[in-house]
Amino acid sequence: MTAPKKYGMSIDVDRCTGCGSCMVACAVAHGQDIGLDVEAMIEADDVLDTAQAACTSAELALIEAAAPDARSSLFLRLWTLKEAFLKATGEGLSRPLDSFSVQFDPLAVILVGDHRPLTGWDFAQIFPSPRHILAVATRCAE
Repeated sequence: MTAPKKYGMSIDVDRCTGCGSCMVACAVAHGQDIGLDVEAMIEADDVLDTAQAACTSAELALIEAAAPDARSSLFLRLWTLKEAFLKATGEGLSRPLDSFSVQFDPLAVILVGDHRPLTGWDFAQIFPSPRHILAVATRCAE
């Protein structure tokens, strides 16, 4: 849930309830757009099916190339970054998930058809617990 800007503040709050525990996260920024996503680190048998609907062909190839026991966590790394970016832009899921790709080193977003990371963005990803992953996207003030 992204709150509307007021007094130059951007606020985003998210929660997840998977894996037998709850995690709530909040991000606040002044003069910047911010988005965050937190997810439970759960193994999914159908991760490739989900990835086909949520990832670009490059991201899907990355997941398919990973060891089967690493695919769910790799997908969640991609998903949380994509979700944080969409929340920060304010577009949410109205923007097609295959219109941009996530890169890991360094963390960045690349628009499909472009080969350069978007400028003016910062991304962070952490594991606040052994069972959760959290990503934050911030559009730097111009």
